[in-house]
Amino acid sequence: MSSETKKNYLPLIMLILIFGIPFLASTIFILNPGLLAKLSTAGNHGELIQPVRALPTELKFSQINGDEFRISKNLDEKWTLLLVTNSICDKICEKNIFHLRQIRLAMADDRDFVNRLVVLNETSDLEKFKEKIVKYTKMYVVTENKQSIEKLLSAVDPINKDRTNHIYIIDPFYNVMMHYKPTDKAEGIINDLSRLLKATKG
Repeated sequence: MSSETKKNYLPLIMLILIFGIPFLASTIFILNPGLLAKLSTAGNHGELIQPVRALPTELKFSQINGDEFRISKNLDEKWTLLLVTNSICDKICEKNIFHLRQIRLAMADDRDFVNRLVVLNETSDLEKFKEKIVKYTKMYVVTENKQSIEKLLSAVDPINKDRTNHIYIIDPFYNVMMHYKPTDKAEGIINDLSRLLKATKG
């Protein structure tokens, strides 16, 4: 093929590249819907929940100190680290409660935009649990009522039956958007939450 012929075909080749690549990409995603989800989680340390799960904001709860708790009132349109655990609170539970505080502190100037919420799915040993959390201030601990807590946990995570010691990130619109297993590292949650806070600030 002469150089003149190559020049004549160059515009056609460019058109094929411009219009053909987007079509090819969209076809790949249509035929492989799971691929898009995998790409969207790239760089995340936890499980990105798609679509997000809305929390039932109309429910009322009691805190461990006896105060009433409502999601829309107490969470106050901030990011929230939610830990599900029980009053027995084993070593993993203690570690995760400590991590909630450290993760919030790691947000530095943005820490006031982050709540900590512990939801107890079992309350047989509340007095011992109180002793374990006495040094943790500005942390919500919800204990009652059982029916409301069951509804809340079903909304938070309808997939995992045993949610004990799992951590979730709630956005300012009260949607569950990230999930972390008990074995996930705090450093990963710090990285994810930092990126989310930066994104909301633009």
